[in-house]
Amino acid sequence: MLKSYILRMSELQKLHFSAVRAQRHGQKEVCGVLASDENGRLELLFLTNRSQRAGRFTIARADYFGAREAIRQMGKRVLGTFHSHPISEAIPRRGDLARTALNSFFLIYDVCGREPRLWKIVKRNGQRVANEVPLKSPLL
Repeated sequence: MLKSYILRMSELQKLHFSAVRAQRHGQKEVCGVLASDENGRLELLFLTNRSQRAGRFTIARADYFGAREAIRQMGKRVLGTFHSHPISEAIPRRGDLARTALNSFFLIYDVCGREPRLWKIVKRNGQRVANEVPLKSPLL
């Protein structure tokens, strides 16, 4: 059975407001590193989206590794990454699956539907697939 994770109201609000602002500026996405404490509470460490294309995100390796180190120094666990979908559901696209490390988590936020969904990327029958993980979150 998969563990469930908790997305606190404060984290969800930061994600929502940042994602809406990015959406209004050319359908951009927000992104960053996803962390968890020992109680399964998620934390979002926002990073600069290096992509200039609408509906895309790119995290620089140096940004990712710096964030990962900062999270570990705070005594938290790095789970994976997060990003927003400005105009589509919070379901991983083919590119999302291809660029995400196996056995890592991936939080996607649907800006229009105001819905966060958490996924774990695994390999099944030789292909990467996303398994949804229970996410407890308050409504906005």
